[in-house]
Amino acid sequence: MKQSNLRRLAVCGALAVALALVGCGPSTTPPPPPPPPTGIGPDGGTVTGPNGSQAIVPAGALATTVALAIASPGTGAPAFPPDDVLAVGDVYEFTPHGQAFAQPVTVRIPFDASKVPAGETPRLFHAEPGGRFSEVPSAVVSGSLLEAQVHAFSYFAPGVPKLPTYEIGSEQPTHLAAYPGGSLLAVGLKNDGTGWLSLVAPNGTVTWQTTFPAEVTLALAVPRVAAGPTGNIYVVAATRKDEAGTSLGGRSEVRVTSFDSQGRERPGWPQRVTVGYDTWPAAIAADAQDRVFVYGGGSAQNMSAHDSFRPWLAAFSSSGAITAGPSAIAFSGTEPSRRILPADMALKAGGGLYLTARVVGFGSGSDRGTGVQVTSLDVSGMPVSGFPARLSMDTPYFGAPVALGTNDDVFVLGAQLYGLNSTGTPLQGLPANLGLGDTDELSRDTQPRLSFGLGNLYFAGESTDRAGGAGGIDVFVQALTSAGASLPTFPTYFGTQDDDFVAGSALDSAGRLWILWYSDGAQRKTFLTRMPGI
Repeated sequence: MKQSNLRRLAVCGALAVALALVGCGPSTTPPPPPPPPTGIGPDGGTVTGPNGSQAIVPAGALATTVALAIASPGTGAPAFPPDDVLAVGDVYEFTPHGQAFAQPVTVRIPFDASKVPAGETPRLFHAEPGGRFSEVPSAVVSGSLLEAQVHAFSYFAPGVPKLPTYEIGSEQPTHLAAYPGGSLLAVGLKNDGTGWLSLVAPNGTVTWQTTFPAEVTLALAVPRVAAGPTGNIYVVAATRKDEAGTSLGGRSEVRVTSFDSQGRERPGWPQRVTVGYDTWPAAIAADAQDRVFVYGGGSAQNMSAHDSFRPWLAAFSSSGAITAGPSAIAFSGTEPSRRILPADMALKAGGGLYLTARVVGFGSGSDRGTGVQVTSLDVSGMPVSGFPARLSMDTPYFGAPVALGTNDDVFVLGAQLYGLNSTGTPLQGLPANLGLGDTDELSRDTQPRLSFGLGNLYFAGESTDRAGGAGGIDVFVQALTSAGASLPTFPTYFGTQDDDFVAGSALDSAGRLWILWYSDGAQRKTFLTRMPGI
């Protein structure tokens, strides 16, 4: 072959190789596949983070593959409220924030057992960016981990709730109400037979205290307090004296008065209510228009005239003018020989009232209507269809506290927890047993209290069942779902070495539950305790 032909072949071969390298020529090699997606997909899986933290995602929780991660310490997390919760571990950041799951995901968060106070159990708390930590009530302890099922990601951290308790006096307390701005209003009775009213700041400091006429004319005839939306304070009590201090001849009246934010009695007050020989208060409330409602009972001088014991309702304007009543409140049945004792009252969100009563029958042979009853009034004071409703056929020792739920649902505590919607139909799952043992131990001195917040019910009462207690009566708080199921880590007990009794409970403007109680030892002491994570 000639040399020129050889040169031509070499050039053509080099050109073919170059064209193949730049993709200009035909190629039979397929392109490489794309890299597989990272993360957890519809089949589920496990994400592992620092110190044994985990997220176990079941199949079906995610519709697409998502890059899930766990980091600690979490960046940008809200601070634990130091007055409410003791941190016992680091904050763990589960991302993406707000990632929702169609099936519950199990999260596991480590805690430092050496930081957990003796006798306490760590609990799991959750927060969103820019929010605040609140308890995850379904969490359980598994070794050195807290484990819970959740439906969304964000910040998680272990902690132990604190129970900040403030001593606010030495006189017997009888009722508690929230005050605008986060303070509390406590009322009670002094040893000299007068009543006391205190405004207490959120740090437990008594801002001021004043007194008013008050006497215990019947076992439940104790002072009550309510706050209006602009800061006006309303107090109701029973008394056997007129405004000059002169005896009423043995009979009792209800005295309603109002104080300003500095504890000074306001013009136009006090006002009085008289129904029968003895008249006593059961509850007081102020609505969004600063109208005041007082619920109470009345009876004849003859204590054996049982049918004279009937409840009444009166209403006042903020200036002290009486606008309605006092009018008798009808409860179901017309059986003779029974006492209808007023118990508690709750204002509906859209106007109107719920009222509860305990019916005590006397005699034998026929149904005397004994039990707990509830009635509902509309904004004009007329009974609502479906009410009154008889909830039980037994009368508990304590009064029938009432709490307003969502959509004007009402909850009433008797020997069981009862719940009705606005038409008087029982709520699903109710009535339900409380699971608290002998209900005769729930309150031996004052009425227990029922509060509703964040979709749950909180009941404050007394019991001798505290594990490791001193054998006396202790205060406890039980938390229930709206279907009557007990929440984990409840009931919570606290108290002193002496017998302790509940006087009131209230949810403040920050949604925290406060318990007013006292120790009935050689020297009486009055306390306010704030419950965390509520």
